[in-house]
Amino acid sequence: MIFFSIVFFLYGLLMLFLAYSIQRIKILEGVYNRGSLSKDLQKIAVVVIFRNEIENIPRIVEELQKQSIDSNLYEIYLYDDSSTDGSCEMAEKIATQSENIFLVRIPDMVGSRKKWAINDVFKRTSCNYFLLTDADCYVSPNWISSFAGTLHRRPNLVGGIVLREGKGIRGMWENIESLILAGVTALGLSRGWPIMVNGGNLMVSSEVLRSKPFEGKGLVASGDDMNLMEAAVKLGRRAVFFNNQLESVVLTKEVNSFSRFFHQKIRWAGKWRISGIGSMEIMVIAFALFQLIYLLGISFALIDGVSNPFFWNLFLFKSFSEVFLCVSISDKFRFPFSKNGLIIFEVLFPLYFLLFGSFSRFLSFEWKGRRISDHG
Repeated sequence: MIFFSIVFFLYGLLMLFLAYSIQRIKILEGVYNRGSLSKDLQKIAVVVIFRNEIENIPRIVEELQKQSIDSNLYEIYLYDDSSTDGSCEMAEKIATQSENIFLVRIPDMVGSRKKWAINDVFKRTSCNYFLLTDADCYVSPNWISSFAGTLHRRPNLVGGIVLREGKGIRGMWENIESLILAGVTALGLSRGWPIMVNGGNLMVSSEVLRSKPFEGKGLVASGDDMNLMEAAVKLGRRAVFFNNQLESVVLTKEVNSFSRFFHQKIRWAGKWRISGIGSMEIMVIAFALFQLIYLLGISFALIDGVSNPFFWNLFLFKSFSEVFLCVSISDKFRFPFSKNGLIIFEVLFPLYFLLFGSFSRFLSFEWKGRRISDHG
């Protein structure tokens, strides 16, 4: 029990340190919208890649058209990934009515369609920066200008966070999971140690795309954002930044079925396999080992007849530190979290993490009507 106690104690201290570090991240408000952008601003290409998003396409386009930044300073590229629900035709109608919206159909024969689209927009436009989001995301009126306000730093990559909300058990779970991932993303980028980014809220430079970030990395279907981050870090870690304005935060909703939830998690879990041993891989391996030690420790404690109060106090310390971390992230980004969801997450997360990590290595998944097997 001494070994487990030491591990639990160190893990709890780490969670408290992360909570403290997140509170120290500088969050800016109202800085990028004071008319001081023109001398630094370069035209931005906003890229939305969609498949069967007929309910979301009109809304996301409307949100992008109502941005506070001048419409002549950005272009919108809608990439249709073989939609069958009429969303392509709807996007085409919208594009014909606007001078800065362009619809591109992704060819059926290409492999990784999202990677193809990102490479294509780089070749298609003279823009120096490319701002990525998804059709099911919700952006604020100052979203583009918050990224434009970072251009004076000559960034190669600027990452924002995506927070997920919803109802029911699935919604509560995704709410807590997105909160934790947002905290890790923000902390890593703001401290110059990029661990992860989210392709639903990400800006990259033409330099990153010129370095051919996807070359030889088409195996994993859901790794384009990590490929871009890896390429940007190779070009220079000091040109990788966190968008520290609250208006850069993107919201999305939980997936609409358990089946889609299951396949989405397998797809996401596969991202850690996109490269060799790097910062994300080290984090994933270390975290997986802790979850395994945690489950073993709980098992031994139960077998021991719950006779070690010191061990259970350490278990409570671990749980308290994780709750404190969630409270810290929630407070920093002003995004509420489900307290019931946190209880469920505390109980089930270790098994969930290990299971989906294993599933991503051995199981294929279905996403938007396609069966994908990318684990080799």
